[in-house]
Amino acid sequence: MYFFAICYNVAMKLYKIEKYLNKIRAFYDDTDIIKVITGIRRCGKSSLMETIMEELREKKVSSKNICFIDLDRYVNKMDGVVKP
Repeated sequence: MYFFAICYNVAMKLYKIEKYLNKIRAFYDDTDIIKVITGIRRCGKSSLMETIMEELREKKVSSKNICFIDLDRYVNKMDGVVKP
């Protein structure tokens, strides 16, 4: 199962930043480790994760195995997905 929790407010065109994608592609099929992407605010973490999700879909990974939670949505915060 691929799990993504992404915070973003606007839809934008995604650019593949190969420098970072090349580093994480080697871990796409590793199911026994948790991958963490860190960085300062607005540096492109969410865009990078969306690009990864696109690549997984292109590899025919089932949508049932990709979990996307938008942490900016109020309902997700209220349902306990995000604890204050």
